[in-house]
Amino acid sequence: MSPPPPSAMPNAWPDSVTEIVPGALYAVGARLDESRPVPWLPRGGRGDLPMQAYAFRSEDKFVLIDGGLSVHRAALSAGLTALAKGARERLMMITRRDTDTIITMPWMLRDLGIEKIFLGGGDQGPLAFFEVLERAEAEARMYVVSRSVPTGWLTPGSSMRVGPFRLEYARTPIRVLATNWIYEASTKTLFTSDCFAFLRCPSEETPLVARPAPRDISADRLIDFLDVKFDWLRAIDTRAVAKDFDAIFEGREIDRICPAYGRVIEGHDNVALLRANTLEALARMAKLPRRSLIEGFDWSCCEAP
Repeated sequence: MSPPPPSAMPNAWPDSVTEIVPGALYAVGARLDESRPVPWLPRGGRGDLPMQAYAFRSEDKFVLIDGGLSVHRAALSAGLTALAKGARERLMMITRRDTDTIITMPWMLRDLGIEKIFLGGGDQGPLAFFEVLERAEAEARMYVVSRSVPTGWLTPGSSMRVGPFRLEYARTPIRVLATNWIYEASTKTLFTSDCFAFLRCPSEETPLVARPAPRDISADRLIDFLDVKFDWLRAIDTRAVAKDFDAIFEGREIDRICPAYGRVIEGHDNVALLRANTLEALARMAKLPRRSLIEGFDWSCCEAP
């Protein structure tokens, strides 16, 4: 019989671990000081920005979702090592293959004993006209990172079961590059990668898990975020994007949103409000004028010496 996970022992977690769903789901990471600007967040935000990986743990199963930032290596290592202790099956799933998501993987795979990495298809990059090319590129990149750890491939709509957890990949249309969200049915949790990554912690005492006031997840707040992070949504017909976004929520019970950055948004009613306000934000962004990319640009940098 495998040893119980540390959740069975009181006060056993390192400070970098936050229990999201008791005995099942955990966030592991640290916070980025507000004095360090984040270019894809609206200016004027106050408070530190949480940045985290997520992990499922049940009996001898351990599933890691994304890898967190390398600047938080000590916090990640302490928390994930504690969570993985005693697990006989150790897997990793990633939502996207950007540097800030996979940069910690080489040491994580080695130190945590990850046995398999699961990737997923999504929106195609501009040069990947066929899914087979995207898959080949993804597997080649993972080979460079991991060398000896095999990969699995999950297409949008497919799922896999690990112990009591049923994890589904869903295609997200809001991002241009290949990105997937992951839904876990037993905990009713949706992992949204770098989307909805805008709720900060105003003080050190602010918990990671939030039950935000309606104004904090209003359509105006979402437009402020989307207009910086995904500004290509301006002045396009966003109806297809909104339809595909809404389909992710249709037929799924979702009690919380877990972004890679920012606070966890807790509560079924808050998720429903976030869904409705995102649809409103997408409709309003379609009516915004296109922003000039060269207006105000300092051309002196292009002058010959």
